[in-house]
Amino acid sequence: MLNIAVCVSGGGTNLQAILDGIEQGEITNTRVAAVISNNPGAYALERAENHGIEGVCISPKQFPDRESFNRAFLEKLDSYQVDLVVLAGYLVAANPALTDIPAHEYVGLVAAVLMAAHMVASADGLLTFRRDRWGRAVLNGILLAALATCAVSGVMVSGDVLPALGLYTAGYHFWDPLHALSAKVLLAALLVHVVLRAPMAWAWMRRGALEARSSQKGEGTVLEDDRFEVG
Repeated sequence: MLNIAVCVSGGGTNLQAILDGIEQGEITNTRVAAVISNNPGAYALERAENHGIEGVCISPKQFPDRESFNRAFLEKLDSYQVDLVVLAGYLVAANPALTDIPAHEYVGLVAAVLMAAHMVASADGLLTFRRDRWGRAVLNGILLAALATCAVSGVMVSGDVLPALGLYTAGYHFWDPLHALSAKVLLAALLVHVVLRAPMAWAWMRRGALEARSSQKGEGTVLEDDRFEVG
């Protein structure tokens, strides 16, 4: 028997569809163990009561910070011993600690490796300081620091990668806020980086297209573009 918990914020039409499917035999070997909502007035809680299912409201507004909410949510969820959590119109930003999606961690690792490889390939531009480009040097420093912090803290709060290696760590309540902050800084710095590099990327693509067109015609054309300067 598959025990599931359904998280919902509103009327619970998706919840009702699940319940109807179970009652009509379309969904087999499944039982809704609990309905959790962040909205005390959600009609979904009444639907749960009508079907003899425990419904509970756990809202971020009931706690001083998101960390306390996450901890209370997980403790309540664990008490039901569910096998699957269904987010059916659940209007709360769920972090990996709630959803426990291993893909998040592995995708993050791949992204960190790709970004690190890009930085190594652009090492000349990253490590070269020019007085007329001090702003770019500062941005590069922020990118490096944010990436390193985000990667390390991400591994330290990992719920899948570390256990897969047989490793465990303490200090979750230190690493988790640090990871969230460094991720926001990294995303902001990446956005600025992309905006600043967009003209160079466009010039590079134009140059490649023109060179390809020239080679097809058998012409040796030399293109000069002052904007195509790395660093």
